[in-house]
Amino acid sequence: MAMTTCGECGRAVSTTAAACPNCGAPRETFAPASTQTTRPPAAPLATKPMIRKPFLVVLGGIVALFLAAVMFTPAERTNPIASASQAPTPPPEPQPMAPAPPPPPTHLYSILQDGEYGYEQALSDDDTKAGRAVKPMVMVRYLGKRGGTQRWATVDGAINTVFSCKDACEFVRQDIYSGVNPVSAQTMRVGPGSILAAVVEDVQNEQLQVYGSAAAGRQDPPQAAEEPASQR
Repeated sequence: MAMTTCGECGRAVSTTAAACPNCGAPRETFAPASTQTTRPPAAPLATKPMIRKPFLVVLGGIVALFLAAVMFTPAERTNPIASASQAPTPPPEPQPMAPAPPPPPTHLYSILQDGEYGYEQALSDDDTKAGRAVKPMVMVRYLGKRGGTQRWATVDGAINTVFSCKDACEFVRQDIYSGVNPVSAQTMRVGPGSILAAVVEDVQNEQLQVYGSAAAGRQDPPQAAEEPASQR
């Protein structure tokens, strides 16, 4: 189909049209017909997307440089806040040590007074019923070792009680004197937990000093607690 242009509006119009379909101008106003026929525009050829290789190479290089910088950069440069928090703290100042408690005594007596060793008596049921909270201490004078026999004594006024034992001291002899006169004598077994057992243990462990010696705290020689010569 031949096409021409309208002389009034300049729009394309068919040469066979009686008037311009756009402006209504008669066919006489149309321009001379063209011998060429119009063809629909050819569809664009399908082309494959081109990959811009140089751009991808540059982008890959930038990414590689960034990763290398992150991996090989010290932590304190990449994260100054974290590095400051992870800085080594100074060691704590040494605290003064509390003094060590004194070692427990190796002896069983409670006090040493005027050369005599004091042993505390345990309260019996009768003492508890009677309302007694404490009992007097038993004061012992150590008389030393003579001929393999250990001796110690207690003094109550004019009554002197002399104890003696040998070897393991499983049994102890007790001699009671009024002044220098013997009153009674007996042998008894050393019961566990008794004052007699405590004295025997201190004697065997050499925890007692002879009464009247300088080490025992007295300078005067023993008198009242000495065993009569006739009984030695």
